[in-house]
Amino acid sequence: VERIQPLCCDVSLSLNGVDYHSAENGEPLIFVYDEKFLVASITPSHGSLNGGTDVNLMVSGIEQHNSGPMCVFGGDEVEGQWVEEGLVSCSTPASLWEIGVTVGIRVGDVRSESMATYLFHPDPVITSVFPKSLPSFSSENQ
Repeated sequence: VERIQPLCCDVSLSLNGVDYHSAENGEPLIFVYDEKFLVASITPSHGSLNGGTDVNLMVSGIEQHNSGPMCVFGGDEVEGQWVEEGLVSCSTPASLWEIGVTVGIRVGDVRSESMATYLFHPDPVITSVFPKSLPSFSSENQ
């Protein structure tokens, strides 16, 4: 294998380890290695069942495209936006269940792998307040 440029090589084939062959027409056969398309993390990693939480996904292995990314939460997709190289933002969809889902990105027909999960949880409910009152202070008393 002859390195032509970073992540791109001319590939030759050998059946005996001695004689190497390139493409039939003598042109180099180019092999391009693509870094794994991966969602490494999501911030924040949890939010409301009602959806609408703005999140940022750290992405590697794909360059910013003209076509918008789709954020994938389990089986649900929502539109995302490129913020900068390696960073996609989107708002979470609603969920019927308190559940953790794997979060990925889809750009065209290409889907990412993922190390990121997002937890949907119910919104907090205030059931009581303690103390029920506090002394009030006015600027005249000071």
